[in-house]
Amino acid sequence: MLVLTALFCSALLLIDEPPPDKPKGTMLVGEHKKGDQVLFMMDIRKKATEGVILTQYVHYPPPNVFRNQTINLIAVLSNSKNFKGGYPTIISGGVGFTHVSIRLQSEKSGPIDYLVGVYGQ
Repeated sequence: MLVLTALFCSALLLIDEPPPDKPKGTMLVGEHKKGDQVLFMMDIRKKATEGVILTQYVHYPPPNVFRNQTINLIAVLSNSKNFKGGYPTIISGGVGFTHVSIRLQSEKSGPIDYLVGVYGQ
């Protein structure tokens, strides 16, 4: 967990001006504010299925759980080295809300491999 947090923090330093070599499929929304805490962090992986576009939904907080922290930053980092397609999409809530739902989609015949983090206070 400490290693994942360190990786996230180093990636978050670049939010205002993402590097030109930012991995495709990476999404950074919002800004990291002083006092923010890690509200949610999860490594999401699904093995590829030939000819299929995979979809995985991520919800913070989990269904039927109430949290009152406001989200300031959502970071979805692609772990795929041979990224050819696929992408994350916020489908509900997000920055300024107390919840977020994210759809992760793979490329055709590709895996889902993302690190998802939500920060707020």
